Amino acid sequence: MAGRAIADPEVYVEGIEEMLIRGRGSWIATFKDFHRGYRLSDRRLLLYAEGDTYVKGFLLSRIYSFLVGPRRKAYFLVDHVGRVTDEYLGKMVRLCSGLGKEDDYVMLVILTDEEEVKGSVKRKLESMKGGKVGVSIQSLTSGRRYYSDNFIGRSLRKLVDRGFELSTTYGGDLAKAVCMVFMLSILSLALMHVLGLLVLDLVMVLADVLLSIVLGYALYRRVYHTRLILRPGGFTLRRGKWSFEGRWGDFNRAWLHVEGDEEYVRLEGDKGYVDIPTRRIGVSRQALLNFVRRMIGQAAT
Repeated sequence: MAGRAIADPEVYVEGIEEMLIRGRGSWIATFKDFHRGYRLSDRRLLLYAEGDTYVKGFLLSRIYSFLVGPRRKAYFLVDHVGRVTDEYLGKMVRLCSGLGKEDDYVMLVILTDEEEVKGSVKRKLESMKGGKVGVSIQSLTSGRRYYSDNFIGRSLRKLVDRGFELSTTYGGDLAKAVCMVFMLSILSLALMHVLGLLVLDLVMVLADVLLSIVLGYALYRRVYHTRLILRPGGFTLRRGKWSFEGRWGDFNRAWLHVEGDEEYVRLEGDKGYVDIPTRRIGVSRQALLNFVRRMIGQAAT
């Protein structure tokens, strides 16, 4: 039976697309073209990306890639389904096999609401020893991941196994950062105007507003932006440059904790507690609480 997802699949797509755009997968391929809602037969994919195996980097790396490394097309696909069946998996592998040429790379990530994949589907993944298609099945409710046992599957594991990230742009913190930058800059301009160093006019104020938005966003990302990275064995909570690593086995209970307008899932263990802010990562508090309790329970057994 499918469980309740801790986040909309679109959240996962946002994270994986940003990761590919920033070149995290460049060791195997550089992705250049990205499409949302791309149609592959009767499936409308969450993400479809194309690239190639040409290496971007230092001059020697590029020369090696051009002269020695084979130039292949690479495809990265993300689909979402409530339950993975033999029929569905076989169909997706066949569709992916039809992309590009025989020696191209195709990476398929299947997001599912199932807590666990087992039986014939799991055996089918384990039997995929070769071929141009690598498959990863990832549960949105339990965090479990399954990979095909071939080169592309192992490459997918290395590429996406750092965890499933939950994050959003939190308006309150962003507004705070922008206001801080604007107040400091406008006070500086006013002081220089009083000292006769410049003439403050409407154009300069508008330019200062635009600059404050840009610098405020940079400040928000560096200081306030909160991310929760979930893995089967634990999680990483990051706020700006601050980071906390936790293992599910380190905690024995979890509950909802409220302070003013802030809502948290509080995890407590023998060494203390940690609060995960639900609004700042854009996730349902009850869905996250249920997920955390399930992971703590699994770690304890």
